[in-house]
Amino acid sequence: MLKGRLKAVMDLVPECRVAADVATGDGRLAVALVQSGRARRAIASDRTAGPLAAASRRVLAAGVQAAVELRLGDGLEVLCPGEAEIIVIAGLGGETMAGILERGQDIVGDCRRLVLQPLKDPSRVRRWLRRRDMRIACEELVREAGRYYHVVAAEPGGPAPAWIRELGELNDELGGWLIAHGHPLLPGLLDQKLGECRQVLGSLERAGITARRRWELRQARLEEAERCWQRSRQSWGS
Repeated sequence: MLKGRLKAVMDLVPECRVAADVATGDGRLAVALVQSGRARRAIASDRTAGPLAAASRRVLAAGVQAAVELRLGDGLEVLCPGEAEIIVIAGLGGETMAGILERGQDIVGDCRRLVLQPLKDPSRVRRWLRRRDMRIACEELVREAGRYYHVVAAEPGGPAPAWIRELGELNDELGGWLIAHGHPLLPGLLDQKLGECRQVLGSLERAGITARRRWELRQARLEEAERCWQRSRQSWGS
């Protein structure tokens, strides 16, 4: 049974004919997708043979080899346009993930939904989605082993709504969907980031105004995000 961030990833995968788990690692997500009935068939890929061998052992142990196809290859190059309705990429850095999406734009354009779980730099992923007119349909925030993980579900759908655009950099870093829907874990993440700001500003007490100004602006943006979250909670609670 999946837990934590991988459970959150699976929860954002709707029922589908074919789901692709790119950079599958040990294959546990691909196996869970077919066992749960969310995907009738799964394509599990990885760029190196070691993880794919581990995935193969897991698939065989679960007895789902008829429903899970393993492919060796980099990123989305293992897929044909329209082959997978849902594409999942989990457990990579945001910059790496954005690069995979950029190189595979023809594949992304023909899928029904992307489910993305960057290990770090989620802003890179959201920025790519925004620039490619991919609409964030849902988003989740998970705390696991003391760290926060973002899970983003995006679909083709035109430019982002006005309230997303108004959030600017806050959308990219924190997730406009999480702010607008008053996600209950967001204050913890904001507290963590504000604590980092205050620590840096304390160390820059005697530094020049330029160095301090950048961090003061960041602190102000995070405090504004906190106020937006509070307004959202009041709105959703009313």
